[in-house]
Order: sequence, then structure tokens, then C-alpha cells
Amino acid sequence: MPAPPISPWGSQHVLFGVLEREVQRQLALVERSSLTYVNDPVVTLKFLGWDYISELSALAKRLKNLFDTADPHFDPNSDKLLSRRNGHFLVPNPQLFWQIPAFCEPSSQYIDVKRCLSRSADSNDPIAYNSEFWDSDELIRWASVGVSHILLVKGGYQCSDEIGEISTDLVRYLEEHDQPVVWIPYEMAIAPNFLHADDVLKQLAIQILQQNTNLHFDIHLPHLVKLFQVRPQDQLLTHWFDVLDFVLQGMTNVHMVIDLGTLETKYETASSWVTQFLGLFRRLRLQDSAVLKVVLLNTWPLPTGSPKPPTINIHSRNMPLHRRHLATRSEGIRSLPFPTYKSKMKVPQLAHSDEPSSSDIDPVTGEVSAAKGAANGPADWFTHMESFEELINASRKEPDDYHPRVKIAILDTGLDLSHRDIIKAKDEGRLKYWDFVDDTEAIKDDDGHGTHCTSIALQYAPNAEIFVGRVFRKRQADSGSCGILTMAIRHAAEKWKVNIISLSLGFTEDDDDLRAEIRSASAKILIFASAANNTINEMKPIRFPASMSEVICIFSSNSFGRKSDFNPPRRYQANLTFPGEKIKGAWPSTLTDAETFVWKGATYKHESGTSCSTPLAAAVAAGVLEFAWQERTPAVRRVNRLKHYTGMTEIFLKHMVDNYKVGEKSCHYVKPWKLISTSCIKAEIPVLISDALEKMNN
Repeated sequence: MPAPPISPWGSQHVLFGVLEREVQRQLALVERSSLTYVNDPVVTLKFLGWDYISELSALAKRLKNLFDTADPHFDPNSDKLLSRRNGHFLVPNPQLFWQIPAFCEPSSQYIDVKRCLSRSADSNDPIAYNSEFWDSDELIRWASVGVSHILLVKGGYQCSDEIGEISTDLVRYLEEHDQPVVWIPYEMAIAPNFLHADDVLKQLAIQILQQNTNLHFDIHLPHLVKLFQVRPQDQLLTHWFDVLDFVLQGMTNVHMVIDLGTLETKYETASSWVTQFLGLFRRLRLQDSAVLKVVLLNTWPLPTGSPKPPTINIHSRNMPLHRRHLATRSEGIRSLPFPTYKSKMKVPQLAHSDEPSSSDIDPVTGEVSAAKGAANGPADWFTHMESFEELINASRKEPDDYHPRVKIAILDTGLDLSHRDIIKAKDEGRLKYWDFVDDTEAIKDDDGHGTHCTSIALQYAPNAEIFVGRVFRKRQADSGSCGILTMAIRHAAEKWKVNIISLSLGFTEDDDDLRAEIRSASAKILIFASAANNTINEMKPIRFPASMSEVICIFSSNSFGRKSDFNPPRRYQANLTFPGEKIKGAWPSTLTDAETFVWKGATYKHESGTSCSTPLAAAVAAGVLEFAWQERTPAVRRVNRLKHYTGMTEIFLKHMVDNYKVGEKSCHYVKPWKLISTSCIKAEIPVLISDALEKMNN
């Protein structure tokens, strides 16, 4: 006899129970209240009236029927049946989606910002302020960029009235131009009804819920209720930034205007909001979520050590005025350019998806790109790299004795020969391998790290021949790893005759034999090695062999050039960064976990670390070598110098880095398309490479 069907919502039974209890609590509370209408921006349950009671009662009945029948056909994960646009099983009224979380304990209230704006507009005594805010280039930049951005508007305590007026003017301007905006006015932020800084963040989350038409009511409402049921002793700043992350799902962009005023005198944690918002920006980029534009208006200095965002300084209105606040707002305000955003039609699920759709994962870049929805925003590293490869491909010839492939060795944890991407490369004749751990051609990968790094090199060095050596059993080295790696490097140099070696690995201690082998190989082979991850507090933060001067040490950035938080401190020579955050790569199907996913029938995983940056750096070097080896007029002079670490580093720094100054030791974000791309004059590229190589010290 077959097993009885299991309700598909059974795993969410507990969350639906939380929702049912909260609905009953609010229903009992509002029924006992004497319903009163007061035109106050701070709204509590007793102001909502009989309509709210009716809606809560109907929802309570639906929940009771749901638990009584345990209908196996009810599926809260159904996309089309339960979205806001297509009707709802539990919540037919969209307002309940934000009202129920808003009135969860302990802070059962919300700010009606429409009433705040209305009161401000009705004021018969508009406040004058200088035009420095609207004339600022920082404001134009904040409005126009297509990525998350924070702007600080700062003035002394004597400017609090001007700053308050600026915030309402900005909110009105955004609304008039159909830009989604949430905001907290100064008067409400310091009202006695709100006892914690977290209450202000909660109000922002409620306003976002009022505008987010992409969340699934019946899926996400139970989860939201649990998130909003935070007891006073649980008030954690990070919790509410996590809530903001959650409620922004599915949105394209949101503008946030927060008048901090004198919040620091009441809320100590508000002074760290700049840091918290920057962390939220990183998460939104990695998730390809909303672009969040934040304006913090403040009259107090930031604490020592805080990040310093772009700032507009506001001076007292006692200075000569360039303009006065205009009630009609039809003149005196500079037009702001807003980018257009592509709609994010996907609606995220609570659980991890085993198989993202093609819209979730970019099959070209292999990365969930930052600010992917911004049509007019800056393109990321991978998008620009398409022109780099296109130009090289235009002069590419079929490999032969006169036009050999560039050869790259990936020495790592091995290779999954059954993966689709690996099979394809093998069939193309550009993949060879050897297991140096077990001394056999029957290579394997018991970790996944080697397969991931190899697939990156295969994708971004599409004409190179890849040689894979298994030198680690797992990603953690053992007592024999240095000796095995030494042997593998010698084999790669003498037998495989590679041009590039990529080492996404490192050791805490030096090894004399390995050091000598690397020095010998580096005379004619480019050796790239990952710097390290999360070692900033260690005595030797940069791992060996990346710490060697003969090795090109690779650091990580995101795909827009911001240095990764897990990087070690830079060293006292060239520090090169390549993307290393959330890089998609092949993964063995036998090593699946919560972070792996299936795309077009094969298993993949997004990994982060300098290990991911290193094969990308090797792939770029392979592209430079291939371009220099191609038959062209004029030919590249001193081309053999490109096979030495000093020559390739010179090209990276002089022609692929913005504003490089000789001897500068900061981290340098490498942009290969600055030298080689379809937008460059093709005949000038070999001249630039030749000049750089000839000017090197012999």
C-alpha cells in the first residue's frame, strides 16, 4: 500500500502556527479597544477601525480551516496562485501583508509618512535653506549611479531645521518623479512612542512592505510575523538590517531618506548605521537584489573609525541665501538623473533553490553580478571582459606548430572527469591531467576545489590548453603536500612545458625545496598564487608561495573593483586584484550540499576567495600571451619578457590599472579591457605592449 500523501506545506506548519497565534492576539486586542480616529502620524491598532477587525476575523477563519483540514492540495510555494498580482489563499487584502507585521509586539504601531508630508506641505512658515544641497555633484552622483550608494548630509546642530526641510523636499521630489522612496522624518524618529533605534529600522521595513508587490503573501507573511516579533531584550541592530535585506527581495530599487537629527543623543547604535548599510549593500549585490540608495541626514559627527561616505555639508541659513524653500517646488531645484532598472520578475523563495532558473544565474559571466538590474549602471568586470576575448578571437588561428595554444597548469585537489564542462574540454583536446597524489592518470576530486578552479580557467581562457594536477587530497594540506607540489611544478615545467601555473593554495610555513623549484620555474613560467583568506591577524597573513617575490600574488575584489573583506593586508610590492566573490564554477555531483545547484543538467557552486581570483588572473595572462603571439603588424617586441613575472606585472600595472603610479603599493584592480578590447585601436596595442617591455630595467 502506498504511503499517504504528505502536505506540501507541512514543513511550514510551525510558521503558520505563529501567524495564527498573532492574528488571534491582535484580534482580541483590537476588539477590546474603543476604536478612535485621530489624525496622528503614529498609528496604533485602536485607530484602524472595524474594517481591520473584519479582515482579521476572515483570516483567522481561513487559518483554522487550513489546520483542521490539512488540505494536501494547498501549496504555499505555488508561484502563480499566491503572488500579490494573482490572488491569495490566505490574504486577499494586500494591506494585511504589512499591517499584521507592523502591529506585532512589542512596538504595535507604525508611522503614516503620508500624514507627515501633508503636515509639512500645509505649513505656513516654510524654512529657508541654502542651495548647496541641490547644487552638489555628490547628489547628482547618488541619484544617477546604478548601484547601491549612501550619501551623508551633514550640518551642525543649528542646522537641524534646514536639514529637516531638505529631507521632506527630497522625499517629495522622489515621489513626484515616480521613484520608490521610504523615509523617517526627524519628528517621528525622536517621538516618545519609539524607545529603540531598532524601532526606526522597523518602520523602514514596514514602508518597504507597503510598496513591495513581488513577495508572496501566503509564503512570506508567516515568516515576516516571526521576524517582527522581537522582544525588547532581543533588540539587535543586525537583526533589523537582516529584515531589511529580506523585505527588499524582488524589488528593483528603493530610495531611503533618514533624518537622524539628534538621534545619537537617544540611540547609541544609530551612529553605526553607515557601517551597517555598507554591509547590507554587499549582501544585496551578491544576491542580485534591489539597488538601495540611502541618504542619511545628520547633525552629529560620525564616531571615530567609521567609514566616510560621500558628504554634503549644510551651513546655517544665517549665511547669504541663494534660494528659499518654494512651496510649489517648481523652480530652484536641479533636475536629478535616475537610471532605469530592468524588472526582476523572479520572486525569491524562502528555501534555497536547488536549480536556479537561467534568469537567476548568468551563464555568460558565471557570477551573480552586482546591480545586475541597473540598465544604465556600470557594467561589471565579466561584462567588459567579453570585448577583451572578442578582440583576441578576431585574430585567432587554429592551433598548430606555428600557433600553439597557451598552456596553463592548475595544481589543486584534482578534477571530476564526469562533469559536463570537463568532458567538453577533454573532447576539444585542450585538457590533460595527472594525479600526483596517487601517481596515476585516473584523477579524481574528493573536495571540489580543483574542479571549480579548473572550470574557471576553461571558461575564461577559451583557447588555452589546461593541464590539471592533483596535489592535495583535500583543500587542507597534509605532511606530504609540499613535496608533491614540488614534484608537480617540476613536471609542469619540464614535461608539460606550460607557460602559466595557477596555485589556488598556500602554506603557513616556507619549504626550501618548493621555494627552489618555484624560483627555477619562474625564470620562464608565470606563476600565480592566491594571497590567503581571513588571515589579517596572523603573523604571516600572506601564504607561501604567494609571499615570494617571483610569484604574482593575487588578491580578491568584487566584480566592480571593491577589495574583498577577506583579503590579507597588502604586501610591499605589486598587489593585484581580480574578482573573487560568488564566482560560479563546476562542482562534482557526488559532493552536493546546501550551496550547490544544478544548471542544465550539471552541478555548480558559487565560491568566494582569492582561490577564485587566481585562475581568472591566469586566464587574463593567457589572453595577453595569445594576443602577443598572434601574427600581426607591427609585431610585439621583446615578447619573451611576457613569460617572466616582471614583464606580465608591468603590463598589468602600466596598461590595465587606473592611475597607477610607479612604486605605489596599494591593491590594484586589473581591467584587461583598458589595453585589449574592441574599443581600442588594434594597431596601437602591440606598440603599447612593446614600449612597456622595452622600458623595463634589464
